[in-house]
Amino acid sequence: MSRPRRATALVLLAAALAAPVLAQTVMVVAARGANLRDRPDRAAAVVARVESGTELELVDRDGEWYEVVVPANGETAWIHAGVVRMLGRVPEPAAAEARADAEGARPGLDEVDDAPLPPLRRGLASRLTAFAGGALMTSGSGFAGQRRFTEFAEEGRIDADYARATGPAFELGLEYAISERFGVAASFNLVGGGTSTTYDASLPHPLYVGRPRQATGALDGLSYGERTLHLGLAYRQERGRLRYGLVAGPSWGSVEVELVDRVQYRQAYPFDEVEVTGVPPLAHRGGGLGYNVGAEMDYHWRPRLGAVLRVRYHRLGPELPEAAGAVDVAAGGLQVGAGLRFSFR
Repeated sequence: MSRPRRATALVLLAAALAAPVLAQTVMVVAARGANLRDRPDRAAAVVARVESGTELELVDRDGEWYEVVVPANGETAWIHAGVVRMLGRVPEPAAAEARADAEGARPGLDEVDDAPLPPLRRGLASRLTAFAGGALMTSGSGFAGQRRFTEFAEEGRIDADYARATGPAFELGLEYAISERFGVAASFNLVGGGTSTTYDASLPHPLYVGRPRQATGALDGLSYGERTLHLGLAYRQERGRLRYGLVAGPSWGSVEVELVDRVQYRQAYPFDEVEVTGVPPLAHRGGGLGYNVGAEMDYHWRPRLGAVLRVRYHRLGPELPEAAGAVDVAAGGLQVGAGLRFSFR
């Protein structure tokens, strides 16, 4: 090989060896995650946050800072070397590093850059989380009702005791963080299920005043449902991927329930006894205010997605129409369920 060709080959080889090794990956190892900033400076604005174990594509290096690709949007940002473990070769410093060396070491670069996102720098979407899940509503408290009616120019009545059965529930909600530990929550709760009842009817006599006939029995399969809006103040604590907290506040909801409407019967002279042939129910709906209190625990296996275990107790005092009679429905109860939480950050 001629001398000019050998010189050219040596120059190309040296350039290749000296070129930065880019597009490698780093692994975030800080227990609480790390911040991505718009400049290689701890005072720079935070543009995103990554969780422990996130792999990042490496673009450049400036002293003890790495320029990486933001997973959420493909743009680039800077992360401190103290919170990452290299999976590949580290690129040699670019021209920016030479400027940093000339300026001298920056103070505080040996500290781990794992501070939470400053609340004032978060946008609306980054403060929101959404929840969806299912639960079981326990049987809760029973309730009693009395319906009065007029028959044969005399007043009769039906006394009934109702028992609620365990039923399914579904909830969909949003939470907005107003600080690192406090937030406001709103959710829509749909509850299904049924009730059963035992009744005791006093039926007026067609021939004699003050000599009612008695009819007793039981009825199953009555429908019951709730639609409730829960509001609350939430308190949260985080431990790595685990988050737990409490929430409490007011509730408003409507209840639709089937109640015993009348007793159908057959009778024959001398009409002292009756034979019950049917007990048709009638659906009634009413709304009212109440309260809710609950606890939950989240585990986030992905930066934006996690599993939730939730326990909630709520109570409503709905007012039913006069046609339902004198009945005080104890709506609400204890719900135990699970679901998914999605973060928009």
